[in-house]
Amino acid sequence: MAIELPEALILTEQMDRELTGKSIASAEMTEACDSLRSQGFVNVPAQEFVDAVTGRTIAGVVSAGKCIYVRLEGGSTVALSLETSGRILFHPADAPPTERYNVRLNFADGSCLTVRIIGWGFAQLHTDESLHGHRFLDPDKQGPSPLDAEQFTLEHFCGVLDALDGKLIKHILTRQHHIGGLANGLVQEILFKTRIHPKRKARDIPPDERARLYQVITDTVREVHRLGGRDSEVDLYGHPGRYHVAMGGHLKNKPCPECGTMIEGQHILGSRSYVCSACQT
Repeated sequence: MAIELPEALILTEQMDRELTGKSIASAEMTEACDSLRSQGFVNVPAQEFVDAVTGRTIAGVVSAGKCIYVRLEGGSTVALSLETSGRILFHPADAPPTERYNVRLNFADGSCLTVRIIGWGFAQLHTDESLHGHRFLDPDKQGPSPLDAEQFTLEHFCGVLDALDGKLIKHILTRQHHIGGLANGLVQEILFKTRIHPKRKARDIPPDERARLYQVITDTVREVHRLGGRDSEVDLYGHPGRYHVAMGGHLKNKPCPECGTMIEGQHILGSRSYVCSACQT
C-alpha cells in the first residue's frame, strides 16, 4: 500500500504542528540512499543533503496530492512521497527511533524525524526552481483535491472524463494531474462502491454513474481523512488509521462481501487491481 491524499493530509497536519519552528541540529542519510539516488528517488548525495539542511529551521509543512513538502527557512524544500509501506515518524526527545530509516532529521530540542523510503517513494531536496517543473513533485502539476469543493466540482470531473473518454477509468483516477492524491488502493475501494470495473472506459460511464462516482470519490476521501487514514497506514506517531477498506488485496481468493463471488486479482495499467466480476461491470 501507499499513502494517498487522506494520509498525506493527516501527516502534513501533524508535521506542521509538531515541526514548524524547530531547528535541525544534524541530519543523516543512510548508505542505502546511494542506490535510491541511482534510481531517482533521492536526488542529491548524502553529504550534500546533510550540509544543506543542518542548521536550518522548519518554516512549515504543506502538501499537494500525495506529496508532502517540508519548507525550510531561507528557501529550499524537502519533498516526500511514500509508497509501499514507507513511513514518516516523529520521535520525542525521550523516545529515540528503533525502526529502520533512510533519512533522519535531529532537532535542537532532542526530538527527531525519520523517513523510510520503500519502493517508489521520494525524499528529495529542492530549490523553488527545481521543484517547480519536476515531473512528479511539482505542486502546480497536481490535479485538484477531491476535498476542494471549489475546484473539484462535478462539472470539472465530467470535463476530465469527456476529455479522456477513450481511457480506462482506472487510468483517469490514478493520474495525479487529473485528480490529485488518488492511487490504486483508494481507486479499488471507490470503483467497488460504485460497481464500476476498472477497465471500463470513460465514454461508457453514463451521466447518472458519473454523478455517483464523483460523490463516492469525495465522500470516501473525506471519510478516510476523518478516521485518521486507512488501517494499512500509520500517522506521524505510528498509530494506524481506523478506516477499513472493503476492497483490496486482503480479499485475494476470498468471496466478495456483497455477493459471494470470488475476488479476482487483475494486472491493469502496471498494478494489481482486485475486482468482483459480478458486482463490477
